Amino acid sequence: MELINVSHAEFIEIENIKPFKVYSRDYQIKIFESVKEKNSLVVLPTGLGKTIIAILVLVHKVKHGKVFFLAPTKPLCEQHYATIKELTTISNVYLITGEKTKKDKREEIYKEGKIIVATPQTIENDIDIIKWKEFSLVIFDEVHRAVGNYAYVSIAKKCLEYGIQTLGLTASPGSSYSKLKEVIENLGIENIETRVESDKDVKPYIPERKMKWKIIEMPEEIKKVAIDIDKIIKIFVDELRNYIKIRAPSRLTKKMLIDLQSKIQSQIKKSGSFYNAISIVSALIKLYHLKELITSQGIEAAKNYIKKLEVDSSKAAIKIRKSPSYIKVKRKILSIEEREVSIGGETKKVFSGILADETAKIRFTAWKDFGLKEGDVIKIKGGYVRRWRGAPQLIFDENSEVEKIDEEIVIEERIIPLYKVVEAGGGIDLC
Repeated sequence: MELINVSHAEFIEIENIKPFKVYSRDYQIKIFESVKEKNSLVVLPTGLGKTIIAILVLVHKVKHGKVFFLAPTKPLCEQHYATIKELTTISNVYLITGEKTKKDKREEIYKEGKIIVATPQTIENDIDIIKWKEFSLVIFDEVHRAVGNYAYVSIAKKCLEYGIQTLGLTASPGSSYSKLKEVIENLGIENIETRVESDKDVKPYIPERKMKWKIIEMPEEIKKVAIDIDKIIKIFVDELRNYIKIRAPSRLTKKMLIDLQSKIQSQIKKSGSFYNAISIVSALIKLYHLKELITSQGIEAAKNYIKKLEVDSSKAAIKIRKSPSYIKVKRKILSIEEREVSIGGETKKVFSGILADETAKIRFTAWKDFGLKEGDVIKIKGGYVRRWRGAPQLIFDENSEVEKIDEEIVIEERIIPLYKVVEAGGGIDLC
């Protein structure tokens, strides 16, 4: 491998790598030299260039046979394919996924391709039609998945059977020694290279970071929801005290509850009465997690978790759903739809949600706080409908009039059913 200096920046010059494309980093070159001929595991934090190392090994080994570059998801495969095309001069680079590439086409690619980027599930499905003796290297991205019945395992077995070099990449090998040992055995790993940002040969390539802490006041609406969740937690803690002694809710943590769950499970064999205690603890863990989500990650994360709770068939989830207070929390979370947008450098608040009647429903956006709440019946003047991403959306702004009225009065007014608003898809008067 040679290096060339251009405008004070060093680039790697190696066969099949495009000139002036790959910056030279000492630690990447050292790792490449270490792993290029051995079954290896490379452990690097995200952002330190595992893919570059893989591509250096790839262009070295492609002279001796075909190469599989495997990744667990389609987006990752697409990303690796694009990087290989951008950085290398190699022809016959193919991307295949089972859902888009038909089997006869895949067979053709296995014959013609020099580098094939694919999901492991696709390769496992075709494992018996691939001529493995033609391959010199298989790269396993997110290699920590190579355990149990995951598709990586059967592919790695073929590699060991045919003497194909394996290269595993991961940012997080996991904290379980037994699983790491299983990965190493499955891929026949004989060499491990690992780096962290504080290593001497990595540090020069890490830009200096300046961190500034900024304390942001939690929105009042979220505070109210958190208080309501605390009320449910207190009810469940009081119920749990019928079985065991437990701290006050304010002194409990999710980790404490998880540890408690394990202890109770060990007592179940001695007394069946602990089954109900287990479901209470499990419910509390879910509630603490919900509170953690809404206070640290915001409304959207909490909404997604609520949706999961709604279809969760566990006793703990059912117990939560039966709580009258939970219904209140759910409604609050699902009805909070306030965000800020920047228009011409000015920050404005936007309120959005869904309007419905017995005929249809439509998403609305209000560019003014009309104080709307779930269950309000309203009459709108000056509203209009616009299509947003293909779907009609009701808009009311500063020029619109929104009046809250009683349902009895609505019956006497001229009403436009929402299905007509949805069908119109354009400007329409809603009074």
